[in-house]
Amino acid sequence: MEKELADALQEFHQKLLKPEFDSLKGELADRDGRLTEIGDRLQDLSKILGQLEDALSASGLDGSAAEKEIDPELKAVIEGNP
Repeated sequence: MEKELADALQEFHQKLLKPEFDSLKGELADRDGRLTEIGDRLQDLSKILGQLEDALSASGLDGSAAEKEIDPELKAVIEGNP
């Protein structure tokens, strides 16, 4: 009886559980790879944005000068305080 039960459990594991888990492991590995790629791209974009901010600040085009020239009424509308 014990041998039959052990054989049945082993067959269940080999035919049903193992293929399903193997499939899930493959899907997770694919997603992990894609998330790593996305993370790398986001880091690259962050570096580029940082460089752009530095360049804008160095050239005086960072917006601080432009903000001073904006009409107060227009600035209130832009900020959502009409």
